Amino acid sequence: MKQKKIDYAVTPRSGNVKTGDMPTLWVGTNKEQAIASCLKSGCKLVPKRFGGKDGRINSKLKLKPCYAWQGSVKMAAASIYRSFATNPHKYAIEKALKKSVRSATVIRITGIGDPAALDSEQAQEITAAAQHHNMKLYGFTAGWRFAKWWRGKLMASTFTLEEADKALDDGWRAATVLPHDFVGEGPKKNTFTTPKGRKGVVCPYIMGANLTCTTCKLCVAEKKGPIIGFVSHR
Repeated sequence: MKQKKIDYAVTPRSGNVKTGDMPTLWVGTNKEQAIASCLKSGCKLVPKRFGGKDGRINSKLKLKPCYAWQGSVKMAAASIYRSFATNPHKYAIEKALKKSVRSATVIRITGIGDPAALDSEQAQEITAAAQHHNMKLYGFTAGWRFAKWWRGKLMASTFTLEEADKALDDGWRAATVLPHDFVGEGPKKNTFTTPKGRKGVVCPYIMGANLTCTTCKLCVAEKKGPIIGFVSHR
């Protein structure tokens, strides 16, 4: 049986203190679609209870499973799913972007789910809507090996420095997960170097900078910049 096309929902505001108040796209309009998108992407942080690898990267490295499938993010997604079932038009991208705050200059992709499960037509629709409202895309995909229609628009989500090198070789900007006991380089201990000599920097917010994703914009993939590192949650 052919799998039903995965849809998406967009909310205009966010109370996330890290990202700032920006519109947020959610991949999947129910829990099953969201999980399917994560599995399709090949993300290794999908919890084992959903059929994922539970953070097992290789025989030597295990990271904590995705934080989005527990706590406040999961509850927010569940609320959206319930509301979408009765009023899907509320979550149309144009409607959401019109209702976003004027200070919002980026749209987050995604709150939960992986955008690799959205096809090229959906990616074009999202990109066009963002451009119409003078917004940039900010987001990540673990499906960078096949979802080439997002290249140049989203960051490749990688789990080792070797993977980050592969993504850069393939023309992506990359983000990577760093072990929870990571110790950086440089005077601020916030930089790192890949096996191929590429430079990376730890997310400034994680390092204590007084800013949000809305103001930082280091992860806007269309801009040139370093690999961005996110230290794994304990």
